[in-house]
Amino acid sequence: MKRLIQKLTLGTKLNMLMAAVLIGFSIVIGFITFDQIKKGVEETAVEKAVSDLNLGYEYINSEYPGQWRIEDGNLMKGGTTISGNTEIVDFVGGDDRGHSNNFYERYTCDNQRNARRRTCCRNPGFR
Repeated sequence: MKRLIQKLTLGTKLNMLMAAVLIGFSIVIGFITFDQIKKGVEETAVEKAVSDLNLGYEYINSEYPGQWRIEDGNLMKGGTTISGNTEIVDFVGGDDRGHSNNFYERYTCDNQRNARRRTCCRNPGFR
């Protein structure tokens, strides 16, 4: 290996050094760019989620006045039973391109526009 390096001309050695520096620089820039894009996507997703939550909350407050409470195991808003009320989820899902969830106690229900059925499953991570 030492003999091979000694046989190379000065110009070849400089070209190899420059290539190594450019490759290293490109790798560092790639990692920085990936990190910045990842942060931007995460921030955008959080902003979208907050916006969707605010939309749903404002809709529920305007359509169903009153206080939140649990009565006989059902989630209530004013005099309206929210548990199992698919009208709310369908309305918010319509403005949210068809995907919306409602969370109550230990179950999560996913409703998709034009779906034949709504699926509910036990949410083991809910506390």
